[in-house]
Amino acid sequence: RPQLHAAGGTVAALHAAVAGDWAANLSGGFHHARPDLSHGFCLINDVALAVHSVRAAGHRPKILVLDLDLHQGDGNSAAFEGDAEVFTASIHEQHAFPNPKLDSDLDLGLPPGVQDATYLAHLDRALGQISDRFEPEIVVYVAGTDPLAEDPLGSFELTHEGIVERDRRVARYARFVGASLVMLPAGGYSDASPEVAAAGMLAVASL
Repeated sequence: RPQLHAAGGTVAALHAAVAGDWAANLSGGFHHARPDLSHGFCLINDVALAVHSVRAAGHRPKILVLDLDLHQGDGNSAAFEGDAEVFTASIHEQHAFPNPKLDSDLDLGLPPGVQDATYLAHLDRALGQISDRFEPEIVVYVAGTDPLAEDPLGSFELTHEGIVERDRRVARYARFVGASLVMLPAGGYSDASPEVAAAGMLAVASL
C-alpha cells in the first residue's frame, strides 16, 4: 500500500511536468521493479506507471530517465527497452546489486571508492553524451542518496555537498535543454539520507 500511494505521487508529478511544471515526489523511484519481477525493495515501477498514465491521457513527451542511485535502474531499462520516446541512463556502482545488469540506453558503471570530483566529472560527460543522442522534454531524475560515503549498502565516497552539487547539475542540465524536471528520492539507507535528499530538493527549487 505505501508503494502504491508513492506511485500515485510520481504519476501526479509527471502529469505536472507534462504541463510544463517542475515537480518532486517525496517518495518513489522504485527503479528495480521490472514488468515481470519485483525485487530490490521495489514492488511496482512508479516511473513506468506514470509514463503509461500520461500516454493514456494523450501525451507522448520525450522523457529522459536519469538514474543516479547507487544501483543500476534495471527495472526502468526493462520497462522502456526499445521505446524511442524514453531514454534511460544510469550511473551506478558497477559491482553492486543488481547482478547481472540490464542494458540501459547509456550505462556508466563506476568502481568502489569514487569521490565527489571524479563522480561529478563522469556526470558532466554523461550529460554531454545524452545531449548528443536525445532531446528530452522531461527529465525524470532518480536521485538516490545511497552514493553517500556512509551508506551501508554501497562503496562510493560522495560527501553531502557532493550529492547536493550533483542534484544542482542535473537541474541546470534540465533548464539548459528546456525540459521539465521530476525528482524522485529513490534509495538511501544511512541516517543522513533524509536530510541530504531534502537539501538536494531545496537546492534544485532555489535555482
